[in-house]
Amino acid sequence: GIAGFICDTEITNCFNAGKISEMLTANAPAVGGIAGYASGDSGINKCYNVGEIISRQTYGGSIAGYIPETAAEIAEINDCYYADTFEDYIGIGYGKTYTAYKKTIDELKQQATYIGYDFETIWTFAAGYDFPQLIGNPFSVLQHDVVLTADSEMGIAQGSGAYKLFETVTIT
Repeated sequence: GIAGFICDTEITNCFNAGKISEMLTANAPAVGGIAGYASGDSGINKCYNVGEIISRQTYGGSIAGYIPETAAEIAEINDCYYADTFEDYIGIGYGKTYTAYKKTIDELKQQATYIGYDFETIWTFAAGYDFPQLIGNPFSVLQHDVVLTADSEMGIAQGSGAYKLFETVTIT
């Protein structure tokens, strides 16, 4: 996510829209959309994740992958949101949930969902991207160009196009 490991750190006003998967090493015990591992007096505030989290053998969470039980009394997650498209993932993987809210993709596209977010000086909704962006750092990857070539006994099929995040693509 945004950070692999945080300790005594605050992460505020950020988002992840990318796919995150674990690296099967002893140094990567957790994966999360915002932080993989949050320890000590850490906080994750006013952040959201719409990216896919892939965790097979470690702790995985859409906001934080792992908060150790000893840090659960200290580390905080406040006013964070995550997509419900991956049912197996809870907001923080292990520890206390605090205020990490599971929402549908449609709900995450609405400003009213983000209670307490500053849409005057920090966040905005801009044309071409369906989710909130930071005013000073707009999300620039609006579409991905896709080129496909499939070779089979029936012949060669080719196709291309530009597609937005979460857009369904049908190849026939």
